[in-house]
Parts: sequence; structure tokens; C-alpha cells
Amino acid sequence: AKLADNKCWMLTNLKLGKTTGTTTLTPANTNISSNFTLPQLITTGTTSYDNPQAIGPVPGDTSSGATNYGYLYNWPAVTAGETRTTMPAGSGNAPYSICPKNWRLPVGGDYNSGIGEFADLDRAFGGNGMEQYNGEPNIAKWNYTGPLKGALSGYWYGGFSGQSSWGDLWSSSAYPGNSSLAFYAAFHPSAVSPGRDGDRVGGFAVRCLLN
Repeated sequence: AKLADNKCWMLTNLKLGKTTGTTTLTPANTNISSNFTLPQLITTGTTSYDNPQAIGPVPGDTSSGATNYGYLYNWPAVTAGETRTTMPAGSGNAPYSICPKNWRLPVGGDYNSGIGEFADLDRAFGGNGMEQYNGEPNIAKWNYTGPLKGALSGYWYGGFSGQSSWGDLWSSSAYPGNSSLAFYAAFHPSAVSPGRDGDRVGGFAVRCLLN
């Protein structure tokens, strides 16, 4: 749907991958320049800063309504194979992603900088594009009852956590000061943080933007 920022957002979390084997993505159907193999979904195991990982099914996912969690991905997976070598600190925005063809990852920004497309969306919702924890009206617009229909899918760091409490969404943006970090957005029923930095090993959800 076209939201208040005048951009078209997916209203469900990406759910791409298989429990029984790998998934081959091609430029014909994905925002990539050459074939990319998404690994088989996992629910346990070690984390990696540089090797793609897709995580799921997510506990509590009903595939409908407010608990449509989708799958979780580390940053190398969502960026179709970027590593700390190919996208070091300060390298900007990953050019490709596992979003469908003609869609892309949102641009991110840091904490209270107010920079990035998540911050732009928050301002369009009536917020200030920065962290807010006081129950301002814009926060509800991030959550499932609002226009973004945000699912509280939680995260994964070698195990699942935060399901039904937080929604975490990856951006395309590398962190400027540390090659092990990238930007993401987070929201909660009473809080929103349009800009955060997280370890690239973490498994977060994905919402794509129409180019």
C-alpha cells in the first residue's frame, strides 16, 4: 500500500525460503544481478557475520493477522551475499537484496539522526523520525492496527527472542563505524526506533519498498 510517506510498502513480512533445501533466486524474479542461493531455513545453529542465514519457522507464526511473522534473515542473506569485505563500514547501501524484482530494502539511519526511509515514514506518521517511548500517536501506526500492519516478529541471535514483543526490520545500510553492524528499525506497542544499529549476525524481519 502507498503509505503516508507517499511510498509503496509491503504490508506483510517477507517469507522466502524452505525447510527442506536451498532456494535459488534469479534476476528474473529478485532484486539481484546474478543467481543467489538462499540457504535452507534453520532454527538452531551458530551465527555468522558473512554467510547468509535464513531462520524459520518463527515460533508463534500463524501466517495470518497480527502474528504473520514471516521468516528472519541475517544481513548477508537480506543483501544477497554482502560481507564485511564487500560492504565494510561506511560503504553506504547494499545495491541488491532478496526482495522481489522491482522492490528493495529501505534505507536506514542511526538512532536520533532522523535520517533514512524508516525515519521518513515515522515523520509521515506524525512522529519526529527518532526514538520515542512515550506512547505518541505515531507509534500505533507502526503496529498491526496501523497502516504498516507491523508484526511483532522478534529477532534471532542463535535462538529466537522477542516474539510478540518487538518488530525488527532490516535496512540496506551498512553502519559507518563498524563493519560488523548494519542499520535496522524497531517498534513495540508503546515505542518506536526508526534507526538502530545491529549485529549483522542477527536475524530480523524484512519489509520491502517498491522502486
